[in-house]
Amino acid sequence: MFNQFHLHAHEQRAHAFDAVQGTLLGTVIAAVGLHALAVDRQRQVVGVALRRHLDVRRQEVPERLERALEIDPQQPAVHVLLAEIHSWADEDAQARARSEKALEIDPDHARSLTGQAAMLRATGQPTQAIPLYTRALMVHSSLLEAWTGLWTCQLMQDDHRSAALTAERASEVVPDAAEPWLTLALLRPD
Repeated sequence: MFNQFHLHAHEQRAHAFDAVQGTLLGTVIAAVGLHALAVDRQRQVVGVALRRHLDVRRQEVPERLERALEIDPQQPAVHVLLAEIHSWADEDAQARARSEKALEIDPDHARSLTGQAAMLRATGQPTQAIPLYTRALMVHSSLLEAWTGLWTCQLMQDDHRSAALTAERASEVVPDAAEPWLTLALLRPD
């Protein structure tokens, strides 16, 4: 009887916590925007899946990428992939170094610019990230990650007007992507 009562009390606390967490989540969604939260959650889920995959084949993937760099060290895309692997493994210094190397090879590599900007955004530096996202979009105008990062930074700065304009422009450039439309629905509900 005691264990059943204890279990019931624990379940009630869990439900209360879920309710509070749901309320907090609703507040965060309203403040930051549904899309930015969804993208971050999606990256977390992908990161967890990649970490699990890498746990099984931890050495194989990076070793193959390193081998590709031995053959041709001037491939920014390989450095970007290694930067993403380091980032998902929470190895920020290595991720930043790989991303910087890719930009050293090709200063206009859109994925490298977006990766650098994402690292800045993640550390609460949206002002420094915005020019990198803008450069990435000048190089590759349909890179959805750059559009998403740009309007997320604008929202972080409480610049809802610019974020709405950015999402509107993204919806024109990448009309089949849902993210700009979701962001516009949140920022311009009329």
